[in-house]
Formats: sequence, structure tokens, C-alpha cells
Amino acid sequence: MLMGLFALQTMVKADDERLITVDQLPKPAQNFISLYFPDHKISMVKEEEDFFNVEYDVIFTDGDKVEFLKNGEWKKIECRVRPVPYSVVPGAVRTFIEQKHPDAQIMKIEKDRGDLEIELNNKIELVFGKDHQFKRYED
Repeated sequence: MLMGLFALQTMVKADDERLITVDQLPKPAQNFISLYFPDHKISMVKEEEDFFNVEYDVIFTDGDKVEFLKNGEWKKIECRVRPVPYSVVPGAVRTFIEQKHPDAQIMKIEKDRGDLEIELNNKIELVFGKDHQFKRYED
């Protein structure tokens, strides 16, 4: 019984979430927000901690969201109204999308195990490799 309570307590502590201020974000994350989202108003900043990792979520009043890793590097950017800032997207990815989907806008970009996953405003999803070369379309 005692072991069960300990295991439950450990599981609860394993995924800890708390609200923080922008000043408590890693400096690279603060700089990223200032550079790419200067006109956005921040609604909430969350720190999510589990056993081996810390991540941060910055949610803006318009619903846009940026997730950062422990070191302040962006992991995921989701935009609802305006597209992902153009200069965040690697050049080869922008070029591919401009050529193949000229009327589309990038609304979501996520780094996932070396790949770059993109979602366009027309709901088309694309995956690019580490070298930013197109790999495939997602269903």
C-alpha cells in the first residue's frame, strides 16, 4: 500500500506545470518573442517539468502559441490568425512552399526528431528533413 502511494505521488510530480513570467523564460526564448512576435500580447507563460525535461509554452491573446525547449530554442509555433513569421521558416522550406503552394500560408511549424513538420492554412501538412529538403505529405 505504501509503495502504491509513493508511486502515485511520483507520477503526479513527474508532470508539473506552473505559470511563470516572461522574465523567467530562458534568454533565447525572450529574444525570440521580441524579434518575431513584437506586437503580440502575452496571455500566459507556462513551465512544464517532468522527470528529465523542462519546456515552456507562451500563449498570446490572439491564440497563437510558441513552445520552447529548456535551452530556449523554439520547438513548435502555432498561429491562428496570422501566419508563422516568414523569417522563422528555413529558406529551402519557404521556397518549396512558394513554388508548390503559392497561395498558402504556414500556420504551424514543429521540430520533431530532426524533421520539420509544416501545416498550411489549407490544412495540407508537409514534412521536411534535417537538411530542410521535402520528404513527404502527411495525411
